[in-house]
Amino acid sequence: MKTLVIAALILICCLCHHSDGQIAAGQLLKSGCCQSNSEDPVPLRRITYMGRTPNDCPLKSVVIKTIRNIMFCFDPEKPWVKKALLKFQKSTANNK
Repeated sequence: MKTLVIAALILICCLCHHSDGQIAAGQLLKSGCCQSNSEDPVPLRRITYMGRTPNDCPLKSVVIKTIRNIMFCFDPEKPWVKKALLKFQKSTANNK
């Protein structure tokens, strides 16, 4: 009985942990457009991908994917986003 309760608690913890990224991923539609932009900056060392949304999207955004495979949308006019995009482009250019 104790084993069953422990297994159920572990399963619940795993499901809750997995759902954290689903909230952020909900910002990005299948069309590649963002529904909304996040406000909190992401440290450059945690970014694995940066790209812009398509030109026909109503909300212009920069999409950032983190090392945990969570995708966020950000306002491309924010100063920290501009700096991060430049640094990311330079670092990926050096890796080619």
